[in-house]
Amino acid sequence: MSLLGVLNNYNRGNYKLNPVIVQEEDYNVYYGGISNGLLWPALHNLPEYIVHDYDSPKLLRDHWCAYVRVNYQFAIDAVRNSRPQDFIWIHDYHLMLTGMVMQSLDPNLEVGFFLHIPFQPPENFFTKYVTCGLPVLRGLLRFTKVGFQTHRDRAKYLELVQQHLKGVVINHDNTMDIDTVTHEGWTCSLGVFPVSIKNDDFLKFVHMPESVVKKEAIRTKILGKDPPKGSRFFFSVERFDYTKGIKEKLVAYKRYFEKYPDRIGKDVLYQVAVTNRRSVDTYRVYQDECIALAKQITEAFKDPKRPEWKPLVFQTDGLPRPELVASYMAMDIGVVTPKKDGMNLVAKEMLICNPQAGLILSTGAGSETQFTTSGLYKEDGEKNYHRVSDLFDVEAYADTFYRAATESVSIRAAHGKRLSDFILSNDIERWSAAFLDPSWTHQVIRPTQVNTLEDFFSLMMRTRNVRRQIVDRVLKGIPIRQHFMISIKNAKESLENSSGSDSHTLVLRASQDSPDTAKFDIKNELDEFEKDLSFMQYAQSEDVDNVEQFVDWVIKQFRK
Repeated sequence: MSLLGVLNNYNRGNYKLNPVIVQEEDYNVYYGGISNGLLWPALHNLPEYIVHDYDSPKLLRDHWCAYVRVNYQFAIDAVRNSRPQDFIWIHDYHLMLTGMVMQSLDPNLEVGFFLHIPFQPPENFFTKYVTCGLPVLRGLLRFTKVGFQTHRDRAKYLELVQQHLKGVVINHDNTMDIDTVTHEGWTCSLGVFPVSIKNDDFLKFVHMPESVVKKEAIRTKILGKDPPKGSRFFFSVERFDYTKGIKEKLVAYKRYFEKYPDRIGKDVLYQVAVTNRRSVDTYRVYQDECIALAKQITEAFKDPKRPEWKPLVFQTDGLPRPELVASYMAMDIGVVTPKKDGMNLVAKEMLICNPQAGLILSTGAGSETQFTTSGLYKEDGEKNYHRVSDLFDVEAYADTFYRAATESVSIRAAHGKRLSDFILSNDIERWSAAFLDPSWTHQVIRPTQVNTLEDFFSLMMRTRNVRRQIVDRVLKGIPIRQHFMISIKNAKESLENSSGSDSHTLVLRASQDSPDTAKFDIKNELDEFEKDLSFMQYAQSEDVDNVEQFVDWVIKQFRK
């Protein structure tokens, strides 16, 4: 069966998949080349892993052209298959220019973008690699709205925009925690939305009786039969990627046994590092170095009393979901210590499946930033996980392993429960709903206090523009966007809240500095807002059978 046939079969019971066919030569250069050889390490601020071939301006330009071509293909395909009422959501660093292309094809489109990885490029990204550095900055601003994993990534992006792009205007809304950036006639809203997991996809396995059986089998396989009291099962699982900090983890783990020999014969690290991207030189070299280090650890530490004991189980094959969940359930302590990671969902998966587990978490993970921001780790208070601040501080890292291993089971369980409860209430549905919420973009009229004539006329001007868009879409038979209704509601609320006890009289100053005031009867404006809201509700309802009926309703409504 052809690829299209496979996709068509899959689509029948799900949603429509529309493949974008890319020439093999372009794909190899775009994906295996510039995306993974330059953009991935650069945005993680790991310049030492940028492929040296990109020192050549010609090669950089040629590969960047392939990136642009592939982005054009995706953008054109998305525009062809979209409807005027659709919101288009683009994901990740492979497609950072699609918004720019789509807006050039249809400026009325609403296109969002979410960056799943960090945005922490090195300074020379905009000098040595200027061919792609500046287009990335500019390209993201052509989306209607952009989401980052953490505040530090958004802050870095804004810092670089101010530094490298001329004529940029940035405004911050403290209430919504949204930044609005205007550049070259385009406006983009920037928000922070830490991604999460679909909890039920993991919990359904946790609640299966066979998972408990697998859990016990895995513990026996890793720790051995009848392990000494206080033995600890450390577990790590990630792609075999230099951003994940696997090499630094192994160095610290080796030092852990050197520094705390009483843990020999007790503790085991089960490391799953799923091999990928072996065709990229930087990946292959890194992976080979880690495998060699893993062998050193296995050979260096033995327990004469337990000859079957191994300090490390290193696996390069992935785990099926049931096996993965059972491993989470079996572990005592999860170890998630990337150099840099957009979020790292493994930490969340671990605690959802095993709320009684401990967690070692590095500050390079976006999840650590989210937990800290949410009060789950306080420098002068409660610490619900073990933080690794510097992966290269081997002594401190080894000490962190020891603190996690010797922490009491009751304290560990209490901390794990708090983390698990937080993850349960911040799942992927909440993440997607927050990003897709139409109320947070620059297109929406925000609730505001109307104190001066300028405030009033500015609000009315913005309202007029919204009304024009509503009428235009209705006349074209296009559904009304959700944010139009939100804007009208907010404008009405702004007038009502600014009018004081008399809800029909607005007292306005001539200007911010003028003591002179004037009174305005705003009853008519409030009535018009009510009509607007009724109109939008009716226009989108199932009550309209034909054009004549709709026109008749409109005439009656607006003659009142």
